[in-house]
Amino acid sequence: MASITRYLNYHLKACASREPEGMAEDGQPPFTKDEEKQLLAKTRHRLAAPQRIKVDLKDL
Repeated sequence: MASITRYLNYHLKACASREPEGMAEDGQPPFTKDEEKQLLAKTRHRLAAPQRIKVDLKDL
């Protein structure tokens, strides 16, 4: 989970500062292509998983 957060934070910072996407502050790519594919697959899997939400009918 931490690696996904790091990946998303990197892209948010890149967009906010208008840095060229794909390069970290030190000029190195933050992730290899394989790491990026794995992180995106994990993210898609977690987003696609059904979420259980408890609803109390009294609150409706």
